[in-house]
Amino acid sequence: MLAGAGAQMCAELRARPDDEPPAPALRHALSVFTSLCDADPDKPLHVSRLILNTPALLARFLERQSQCQAEMADILARRTGADPDADLRPALAVGVALTAFQTALRRWVDSDGAKAMDELVDQAFAMITPALDLSTVGTPEGTPGQAAPDGGLPTPAGAR
Repeated sequence: MLAGAGAQMCAELRARPDDEPPAPALRHALSVFTSLCDADPDKPLHVSRLILNTPALLARFLERQSQCQAEMADILARRTGADPDADLRPALAVGVALTAFQTALRRWVDSDGAKAMDELVDQAFAMITPALDLSTVGTPEGTPGQAAPDGGLPTPAGAR
């Protein structure tokens, strides 16, 4: 069930229109898994509970997710024209999206599937979408709320 999900998510992300913003593109890629959960939730709920509650299985899940995250970050970098070796934004965006997914997955499992997985991921993405806008980060140092070009901390809004 989960074995091919990473490859499918990468394929979905690759297939999204080039001009689509990162948040909807990443959300659509995650629908590969959420659609499985919502179509027939019993098996995915059981398997997800087993993975999340078994340390060895969780470690393997996180290892695979890390591999998928790297590939998705490369895909997102190509889509946005970012240099994946110099620009942290694609990797951070994918990391934030996958963390939102994990949080929704944990809530779905802990609630015994009381709410649709798709709905939980949508709620999580509503909260993180502004952070996934890669066009608003990485501008010249000193721009309020933006990252410094040397990779330093963002300048707080209103500060000089």
